[in-house]
Amino acid sequence: MKIRNGLKLGLFMLFLAGFVNAEIEECDMGDVTVCSQANWGEDPGIGNYGGRAAGDFDLVVAPGDCSASTWSSTLELTGGVLTIEATGNAWQSCDTYGQLAIAKVTREANDIYIEHLDGIGDDSFKVFWNGDLICHYDDSSAAEVWLTKDCDISTISTDGGLTYVFVGDAALPEFPSASIPLLILIAAPAIAYFGVRRFA
Repeated sequence: MKIRNGLKLGLFMLFLAGFVNAEIEECDMGDVTVCSQANWGEDPGIGNYGGRAAGDFDLVVAPGDCSASTWSSTLELTGGVLTIEATGNAWQSCDTYGQLAIAKVTREANDIYIEHLDGIGDDSFKVFWNGDLICHYDDSSAAEVWLTKDCDISTISTDGGLTYVFVGDAALPEFPSASIPLLILIAAPAIAYFGVRRFA
């Protein structure tokens, strides 16, 4: 029985590691009260947009902005600023419908997931996290399909490897979330071993 207690504690630590990359926040585009947004175009209210299966969305290239030299939109998320830059060529109906529809952005500890429409035009884009290029998407479909792009941010650090959580008026440093699973995986076998010895 005592040996089992030590093993259970080690297994619990391994189980806990599976939740470290849990969702931190989710931004449903079209709802300006959820995340701080800048330079996004609104749904024009016409057009198919993949059957509108993803619900509300915003546009990186707003209708009427198709002749601009650069197209980029930003979101302020936990830990930094996300920038999505449209890199495709404007298609013939861009001035009417805009281009590069984004329905949802989800920030997790090690990943950022972007739900986007690969539509009729060239919906290629690049994604930057605090100014660092973290991923890109190359248009691959002539149909209108909603897809989810996974951008890995586990190797990106800010503030010298520390992030800050604001509690009231105080900023409390914490370890980068990407290092937590490794610490747990290292600690769990040791806890199990010493737990067995302690309770044996």
